[in-house]
Amino acid sequence: MVAAAGEQRYVPCRKQAEGQAHFIIHPEGYAGAEAEGEVLAVVHSHPNAAPEPSETDRVSVERWGLPWLIVNVPLGYWRLWHPTGYQPLLVGRPFSHGVLDCFSLIRDYFSSTCGGGERGV
Repeated sequence: MVAAAGEQRYVPCRKQAEGQAHFIIHPEGYAGAEAEGEVLAVVHSHPNAAPEPSETDRVSVERWGLPWLIVNVPLGYWRLWHPTGYQPLLVGRPFSHGVLDCFSLIRDYFSSTCGGGERGV
């Protein structure tokens, strides 16, 4: 979703990830959306599922620093999620390549223990 010329509009972007297990916007699509105007939100679909964020979605909303509009397809139910400062637990987190993986666990651990803020385990 971008704001351009005083209007808000949806700019479709190609998905880079294969299948429905992961959500990765193709970088060229996101760059194209940025070129059209100010990016206001990321629109993300959950085919045949509620528009509730997964753990990966919650972490991604924080990482992107933008609201996410999650839409249930095909029913069209939707919810808007904003960054809130959410941080995933260090123990018991699900694996999601590139978002909640071994590198992110190490990064989050050092961030929480070496001055990066509070984090529960």
